[in-house]
Parts: sequence; C-alpha cells; structure tokens
Amino acid sequence: MKSQGPGDTSWEVSAKSYGALVGQKGSYYHQAVIFPNLLQLMAVKPSDTVLELGCGQGVLSRLLPPQTTYFGLDASETLIKEAQKRKGKHHAYFKFQDVTRPFKLTKSNFKHVVIILALQNMRDLEAVIANAKTHLHPKGKLWIVLNHPAFRIPKNSEWVTEEKRQSRLVHAYMSPQKIPIDMNPGAKTQKKTTWSFHRPLSGYMAALKAHKLAVVDLQEWVSDKESEGKNAARENKARDEIPMFMLLVAMIH
Repeated sequence: MKSQGPGDTSWEVSAKSYGALVGQKGSYYHQAVIFPNLLQLMAVKPSDTVLELGCGQGVLSRLLPPQTTYFGLDASETLIKEAQKRKGKHHAYFKFQDVTRPFKLTKSNFKHVVIILALQNMRDLEAVIANAKTHLHPKGKLWIVLNHPAFRIPKNSEWVTEEKRQSRLVHAYMSPQKIPIDMNPGAKTQKKTTWSFHRPLSGYMAALKAHKLAVVDLQEWVSDKESEGKNAARENKARDEIPMFMLLVAMIH
C-alpha cells in the first residue's frame, strides 16, 4: 500500500486522551512489563544513540541516561509538543514526522532504533522498516515491541471462560486487517477513531527479510497482573500462559 499522510493514521485525533493515559511515565503495562524488559535488554550506554519511531510524548527518552543522544519522531504534532515540554535536561530531540515517509535528521547511524507499540498503528509496514534500516548503524539493532499478533487482535480475539479454565479465542489471524479503534467508547458525540493494522507474524518476518534485516531475538512477555476471587487460579494460569506482548530484535545482515 502507498504511504499516507499523517492525518490518515496519526493519533492526533486522540492525542489528548492518549497523553492522559500515558502520562509522564507511561501506562501500567509500559511501567510494569515493557520498559523493564526492554531497557534491560537494550542496556543503553550514555554514549549510545537512540532513534524512536512513533515516540508519542517521549516517555522512553526520560528513562535513558541523560547523556544519551535521543531522537523521537511522531505523526501527532500535539504529542511531539508534549514530548518537548517534558524532556527536561535530557539530550532529546523531537520532530513532527510521518515515519512512513523518507526523512532526514542531523544524526544518522543510530545504535538503537526503537518502535514501541506503534507499528501496528501504521499502515505502511515496509516503509517504516525501510526508514528504520536507513538510519540504523551497520551493527546496530532494531527493537520492535508489538501487541502480540497471534493473541491480541482487536475485535478478533477475546478471553473465554470455561468451567475449569480460561482460554484465548482467536477468530481471525492470517488475513491482514484494518481495524477501527474507538478511543472514547460510550461517547454519544465526537467519536474519536484510530486504526490498528493487524498482520500475522509471518508478515513482519517478510518485511524484515525484504530489507535484509535478520531477527536475532524474539521474546514473548506476559502480563504481571494477578486476579483475586473464586476465578483467580484459572485467570492467573491463563495470564501466565498466553503472552500479550512480543519483542522482535533485528540487525542488518
């Protein structure tokens, strides 16, 4: 598919509500699952350079060593302005940019290029991967965090409670899907819709392969939440067995 303008898939329409949800430190899952796992693996040094595509309001930048050079790009001008306000003393630079289109930066050859829970909201997968590779150091790593494409498909996956166990039911997986997401459910007027683009895992692998990027690590992360009450045992078991997040790490080969 051809790359679209920022208005097509940008979160600008829901930037205020999204900003309130994420806040200064990220949502619950950012803080409890994603950032602890990701930062431990990345092991960013003060001398490293980091490029984040779909950076939102720049939460990751504030978790890196202050001396680390960080560039964050996003197609929502409102979120970029919020990121600039919150950056503090960090060596962080933010740019309003649709990352499905070619872009230039004053810095290149980043040791880390990161996409956190944003790639599934971008229509043109191959364009994003191509841009990531363009700005990646020959020995750098591309870090992609996804809502698990096999188990967390908007409107096509759900929890199912049986007599003695809880399972995950998937209605459709192999077919690419463009799925509308209502960002303010229950509102009678001024509905705000963003889009989620589902692809099977093979779709991500094919896009990486097409741009000569090899997967060097794949991890699946579960929720750390714990249930209480009579159904706690089966709910906790299901939560421990069915991952909600996936990490793909790729390098140029």
